[in-house]
Amino acid sequence: MKNKFRYLIIITVVFCFATALKAQQELDEDQYELIKDEYAGMIIKLMIKLDTLNAEILQLKQKSADNDSIIENHEKDLYALVGTDK
Repeated sequence: MKNKFRYLIIITVVFCFATALKAQQELDEDQYELIKDEYAGMIIKLMIKLDTLNAEILQLKQKSADNDSIIENHEKDLYALVGTDK
């Protein structure tokens, strides 16, 4: 849900920017459509990159949790060898 909201904001900003650009430079319709399509393509590429990075973050969080578990087990073993606890 949070990503959908981000995408909506990004798309809205880009189309507002393209509209403002059209008003400032008095672009003809073909130039306006070309710029709008270019920004839409950039948005799609950025959304794909965002999804990839979010997936990578989830993998790293899982790996970190696994490593924390391993460290905790080794600490328990070490304390057991010494005959004490934390």
